[in-house]
Order: sequence, then structure tokens, then C-alpha cells
Amino acid sequence: MIRKHCMYSTAFAAALTLAIAWPAQAEEAAGADGPNLGRVSLSLASDFVTGYYFRGIAQEAQGLIWQPAVEVGFSLSEDSDNLVSSLSLVGGIWGSLHSEGTGAVSGPSKWYEADLYAGIAMTLGDSFSSNVLYTAYTSPNGAFNDVEEVSIDLAYDDSALWADQGLFSLSGFDGFQPYILFAFEVNDQADGGNGNAAGFNEGTYLELGVSPSMLLIDSENQPITMSVPVALGLSLEDYYEFTDSTGARTDESFGYLKVGLLFSTPITAIPSDFGSWEAYAGVDFLFIGESAAQANNTGRDDIGFEVIGSFGISMGY
Repeated sequence: MIRKHCMYSTAFAAALTLAIAWPAQAEEAAGADGPNLGRVSLSLASDFVTGYYFRGIAQEAQGLIWQPAVEVGFSLSEDSDNLVSSLSLVGGIWGSLHSEGTGAVSGPSKWYEADLYAGIAMTLGDSFSSNVLYTAYTSPNGAFNDVEEVSIDLAYDDSALWADQGLFSLSGFDGFQPYILFAFEVNDQADGGNGNAAGFNEGTYLELGVSPSMLLIDSENQPITMSVPVALGLSLEDYYEFTDSTGARTDESFGYLKVGLLFSTPITAIPSDFGSWEAYAGVDFLFIGESAAQANNTGRDDIGFEVIGSFGISMGY
């Protein structure tokens, strides 16, 4: 389950919880326990987006943008009778490669970003889940200095509340369950360079999100799910910093609001023994605050609203 759903595009979010994307079809095809009976899981994603915005801060808005990802999980325990009903170690890498060579200084010019992350994923009871992650944001082409961050999130799976209706849930296919996320920079870019969380001090970030979804086409062979992921990004302290025209440093609380529309369907042509595959396409509407707009890396300071298209495929095993 690729974890970085709060940070990137709607398409990338589709790889977040592939294990629950279409459990009924997978279990019927591969048996009640699924094809993967071990303690090691694998998730892959390959996304293309028309623009890359990190928490509302523009990184690239032109050219071809490819964002691949790989995550590995190791199950440590699973017992439904315990408060922590499951516990896993997770680790992965997420990348963003740009045909424009965004901000290239050295190294592979097209490889703008490589994020390495590791941490603990846990399920609390039947309905809650939480992740504690350490992430190192790095730039292979030298476009920005490294940033290190520790984040914790809490999500609620409401699907059981809607089980009788069957067609609607706030917990979408993409794993955007109602959630709250806190992120704390432990090493920022105050020593120079551009970057995701441009500023002068280590910042603290808050994000709230939800993703209402419904089964748009109820087909045994090719169901289509529609989700509406919504995310609100806020600075709790020093996250969206920038220097205004007077030279004063400012940090607005409002970073961005994202409202998306995502369509997804399982790739049934691939046997379930090779994992659960999904195809998806969507669009994000971003409303961006002044601080986030001023901190962007595209050379523009007039960004207030953007529309971003995305599509991709993902696999979970």
C-alpha cells in the first residue's frame, strides 16, 4: 500500500490501498486468502500528470511528467483481538521525472525528485489505521536541497457503515479515507536552494482529507468506481514561508484546497496470481493560497487556480 497519498496527484493516490481496491473480485478469482499468503507485500505505480504540485507548491507545470513508485511492506503481526490489530514495516521510493529538466544543476537532468521513506503502518481495531513515516526528499538533478520530515496520520474506514447500501462510501477506491495528517520538518532547506517546502525555518504542516466514492458501473467483469478526493493543506507553523515585496517574511495558514474527480477500474485481463492491477484517470482542481503560490519553483508568482490531469496504472501484491 503506497503511503504518500496526501502529497501528490490524484492518480498517484490510486496506488495507496490496492489491497482493498476490489477485494471481492480478487478473492473470488484467487481464493478467500488471495494469491499472496506471505508476510511480504509489494505495490507498484506508474503515473503521468500534466502538473506536479507538492502540497500546493508548484514544482513543474509543463512537459512530460512521469511519477513511478515502489513500496514493500513486511507484516509483523495480525490479531483482530488486539487494539493494534495489524502492524507492518513499510518502505519505498517515489520519483518524479520531467522532460523539461526542471532546475537541473548536476546529475541526471530529467530526474527531478526521489523520495525515500520508511516507517510503521498499523490498523487500530476494525476501522482506524495510522502510519508513522520518515521521508527524505532528495533531488538527483540537484534542483533543491534535501528535506527530511516525520509524519503521522490517522484514517477512518467508514465502509462498514454503508455496507447495506453498497454503492457509496467516504472511503474511496484510492485509499483517501477520512484522514488527518501532521508533518514535521526535521531538516529543511534554509541553507539555500529551491524545494518543496521553501522557507527559512523547519515547518509544521497539517492536512485534512476525505474521498466520497460510488460504484459508477456495477459490472462483474469491468466495474468502474468514481471518487471525489478532497484535501486541505495548512501551515501550523513556518511551512508556507516566503519573502514579500517589502522584504518581510510571512507565513499564511492556508496553503491549498484540492478537489478531484477520479475514475478507476481493475485490469481483469491480468490474472490475479500476478497481483491486483488497476487503471485510473482523473482531474484535480487546485485552489492555491498566496504563500504557496509565492513559494513555487516554476518562476511564476500568479498561481491561484490550476487544473491537473492524470492517468496511470498500479499493482498490489
